[in-house]
Amino acid sequence: MAKILISFIGTGRPTDMAKEKPRIYNLANYHLGEDDLGKHSFISLALHKKLNFDRIILIGTSHSMWEEVYNRFRAYGDADYDEQSPDEAYWDIASTCMNNRHDSPLQIPHKEQIEAALPAGSKVVLIRYGLNEDEIKTNAETILSLVNEFQKNDEVIVDVTHSFRSLPLTIMQLILFLRTIQPSINVSHIYYGMLEVINEVGYAPIVDLRSILDVNDWISGAYAFQEFGSAYKIAELLKAEEGNTSAATLLKGFSDEMNLNHLYAIQSEAQKLSSFAGNDFANGMANLVVSPTIKDFVKDFGSIKKHSVFQFRLADWQYQHHNYCAAYLTVCEAIVTYACEQKGLDDNSKDVRDNVKREMYDWLPSEICKIYNALNKNRNALAHSKASLRNSEKMITQLSKGLSELKRFLK
Repeated sequence: MAKILISFIGTGRPTDMAKEKPRIYNLANYHLGEDDLGKHSFISLALHKKLNFDRIILIGTSHSMWEEVYNRFRAYGDADYDEQSPDEAYWDIASTCMNNRHDSPLQIPHKEQIEAALPAGSKVVLIRYGLNEDEIKTNAETILSLVNEFQKNDEVIVDVTHSFRSLPLTIMQLILFLRTIQPSINVSHIYYGMLEVINEVGYAPIVDLRSILDVNDWISGAYAFQEFGSAYKIAELLKAEEGNTSAATLLKGFSDEMNLNHLYAIQSEAQKLSSFAGNDFANGMANLVVSPTIKDFVKDFGSIKKHSVFQFRLADWQYQHHNYCAAYLTVCEAIVTYACEQKGLDDNSKDVRDNVKREMYDWLPSEICKIYNALNKNRNALAHSKASLRNSEKMITQLSKGLSELKRFLK
């Protein structure tokens, strides 16, 4: 397991020292929480001295101040190196990088030496300015490819203090990508050094923006519920962030029934959600996400009393959300339930439902029976892995047509 820093490098600002060196970052007194990290030109070096990273990945353009990266990190790692009297590599890097522009080749001199000044296995990553769509896309692909630099259980710390302000947006995509594709990698912090408040508070506080990821978790949870009826993520967040075990248990139970496609239990759980939809939560994101999301679902399902109508609406919802196999099963069961209701029979009895499947042709409208026959053939083919003459597209089209034709009966 490695602790890895990803940080951006900008071009810096001239100071009085520019008379001796081509350019330099202004020194800033960084504070991480209650810890005074001292004065540093690069926040990445300040963080490294405090947290001792195993590897550092620095991202910048060919015009970024790579000479100072080399000079500062070389001095930190080599007691014999005098940063006040830089070597030839420093001047070569400075001369080239200062003259590089947005259309210069994506390369810098002594790249290997810069990487060698960093902790072993560190990497310098060069990107474009992002002046147009192609450059932005290329930068995004370059940054996203960093996923290949990480191993299972690595801890990743991200710093977005320096460089172009558009780049933190791109690095957030990498972070979200990591959390989705490689959740075993822990993105523990997203640091930003607030240089803009130095004059007011006397130092640059390093703030952690990781709460943005918490917001994304709630968004992901809402999406999963709206698209798939899965409230597992929301339940997990309610339990972890609020300690709300009762709400979490209710939502998990609902999701279990949805995934089992246990129709009567789903209707019962959906009705329970009706009373839960108006809850107030201590967590602001929970209030913004949970109640509106559940209210939208309850609005369509929570007040339905007739089993056949609920099952039909659920089948239509499953179809709209591309869960076609479940929709086939549900709509066929909805028709059988409808037939039971027409005769006042117990639609929850297996024996009754089996008899109704054989006898309903005698009392249901022929149009409904025709729809049932067509849909049930496909349903059986899907449920029992039978071969079918219809391809997937035709089966989906027939499902859509059947649902549309049933609307005037099951309402």
